[in-house]
Amino acid sequence: MNNPKYNAFLKVAEMGSIKHAADLLGYTQTGMSYLINTLEEELDIKLFVRNYGGTVLTAEGKELLPFIKGICNMENRLYNKVNELKNLDSGRLTIGAPASVHINWLPGMIKMYSALHPGIDIEIKCCDDANLLEEMIYDGDIDCGFIIMPPKKKIETVELIDDPMVAILPMNHPLAKATFFPIDDLDKYPYIDTTVSTDFEVHAVFASHGKKSQYCIPSGQRIQYSVHGKPGIRIQSLSRIAAEKRFFSFH
Repeated sequence: MNNPKYNAFLKVAEMGSIKHAADLLGYTQTGMSYLINTLEEELDIKLFVRNYGGTVLTAEGKELLPFIKGICNMENRLYNKVNELKNLDSGRLTIGAPASVHINWLPGMIKMYSALHPGIDIEIKCCDDANLLEEMIYDGDIDCGFIIMPPKKKIETVELIDDPMVAILPMNHPLAKATFFPIDDLDKYPYIDTTVSTDFEVHAVFASHGKKSQYCIPSGQRIQYSVHGKPGIRIQSLSRIAAEKRFFSFH
């Protein structure tokens, strides 16, 4: 039901690439370019700047982004409501989740849900920024999501699991076989910082106990799970869900 030109605009803005957006939406690159060019002609505004680094929004495009996004979100809600009134098991469900949930939980959940509701198209948006994920739910960009409690925004929540934080240590670390990691030792070892959503909780743990972490390596999602170092010098914290399938041993 959504205007294909609006969908093309949103997907190119999200991906930063006409080619990647075309692949995801099932268009040729030429077809995607045609949709974007047609929309720019209709609005009489240049929406994107195309360069070797990709396709980025112009200042005017950034101004229009929330309006076009809002139109598409409202159309999706209208479409889902009409199907609900007609008692039709069809529509689209958009779910937002951090990488740990995306990898460990969602495949099984989606398999069971799709078996019960085969007419529902499911779209998954992976987001490791806890604040952004809440914003996406609040703004209606996604239908539901997996967030860290308690929420900052006024959104409806259902608590699913109490996921404990665990410390990731080298196998020869003095505390590797300890039952728990002592709070008093939080600031004694350099800490590997990451960009994933669990850091929101980790920083809160340090702050609540008056500890200041000794940042050793600011690392990204891709390398954070390969933690090596000299005996006893580096630690990292993750949720148990994020860590349990990353080839770590638990004691």
